[in-house]
Amino acid sequence: MREKRACAHCIEQGVVTAPTPVRIAPKSIFSDETIVNFLISKYCDATPLYRQRAGLLRDFDIDVALSTINDSVLRVGELLIPIIDWMKRDLLAGNYIQADETYVGVQTEEKNGRNHTAYFWQYRRAG
Repeated sequence: MREKRACAHCIEQGVVTAPTPVRIAPKSIFSDETIVNFLISKYCDATPLYRQRAGLLRDFDIDVALSTINDSVLRVGELLIPIIDWMKRDLLAGNYIQADETYVGVQTEEKNGRNHTAYFWQYRRAG
């Protein structure tokens, strides 16, 4: 909802409408709340996007392309780039960097019955 206001004494100004709020994905079919729900389900509840898509179809009879859901999640990642840049500058400002490498098994279609080994790297500035 956007408010519309007019001043009784300012006839020449007319009616003024509040600007539209900034959205996560301005031309998306999803509301900001829905995009945030995708993120919470994916990263907090470990529910893959393809399963969330299946839930939309099953529960609400909404058939949406998986790429559309992916695009909304990627848009949030784009919005986080300035924070990542700041974190990188802060990390590199220290005298030395501590790092940790952890491997994790990831399912892949290329290796049937086996997991692919992927890696996470964690960095922190000492002190």
